[in-house]
Amino acid sequence: MTAKLTFVLGGADSGKSAFAEKLALGADPVVYIATAPVTDEEMVKKIRAHQERRPASWETIEVLDLSLKRAILDLNAPLALLDSLTMYVARIMDTPDPQAHMRDVLDAMTISASEFIVVSDEVGLGVVPATESGRAFRRLLGMINQEVATAADEVYLVAAGLPLTLKSGAADKGAT
Repeated sequence: MTAKLTFVLGGADSGKSAFAEKLALGADPVVYIATAPVTDEEMVKKIRAHQERRPASWETIEVLDLSLKRAILDLNAPLALLDSLTMYVARIMDTPDPQAHMRDVLDAMTISASEFIVVSDEVGLGVVPATESGRAFRRLLGMINQEVATAADEVYLVAAGLPLTLKSGAADKGAT
């Protein structure tokens, strides 16, 4: 079983989702909270690959609106895997206070009886986006990632399919 909150970061196609799924193996039941909308054929293929990789016994909940907090509070499973925080943050960009919205989501995780594995993109290592909206998204996701990492019991960075432990155990809580 994982820690109460495990955070898995990585770049696009880094292997972060597969690593998070391996962390969840052995828990039963697992609820997979999917946040990626189907936008084109490439996303259809990516979502299908994720689905085929997961055990058939895992329940999937799709959160394609702003209701992540409600989905978390309604959980009845020992473990939930949220993939991905990145897609959810993109959805809340235009809310009045996206950071407060995410703090409410994080608070819901801390009061939930479920343990969580949260997957997000590490956006601070790449090219600076060319557009103002791209830079605003990168800045917001970077700040939210920092808040989740601070609250997490364990934090991993996945690169080329290999996990690097950034934080382990409650003894490191608060250190990022």
